[in-house]
Parts: sequence; structure tokens; C-alpha cells
Amino acid sequence: MTGSDWRHPTIAGRTAALLAKRMIRQAGLGAGEFSGHSLRAGMMTAADRKDVPLERAMEHGRWKSLATARGYRRHSSLWQGNFIEALLRDQ
Repeated sequence: MTGSDWRHPTIAGRTAALLAKRMIRQAGLGAGEFSGHSLRAGMMTAADRKDVPLERAMEHGRWKSLATARGYRRHSSLWQGNFIEALLRDQ
């Protein structure tokens, strides 16, 4: 663990990426298609979907730069009504 704030411990980026890849492989997906960036972008996208204010999500993800945080945040409206969702649904 890294970070100096004991109330909000963090794990190193490389550790998060390795954990994510392990879980992705266990799910039977191609681990090479995902990264720690995918995990952070997913968190920000989920925050947008739940109407979490960007500033609050930035605080949680420890982003200091608004421009960087916005780059991670994929507006959930891009996925609403997207035909890929129907393709991925369980049959």
C-alpha cells in the first residue's frame, strides 16, 4: 500500500493493474485488452452514471487535474441505448 493518509489507503498502480488482469483472466476474457486505466475509467463512468459530481469522484480517485479526470470519465449517455449492451446481455 502507498499513500500517507491512513484513512484512505491506496494500492500502487501496478498492483491494481495486476489484480485487474488476474480477475479478467479468471472471467475468461483477454487480459491484454484491459489495464489499470480501464479500471479507473470504469470507476469514473460508473460515477457519472450514478450522477456523482465530478469533484467528488476526483476526490475519491485522487485526481488533481480537472482535465485528466475528464479524460477518464466516459459519459454514461454514450452507453445508454447502445446496441452493444443488447449483444452482451445474457440470453
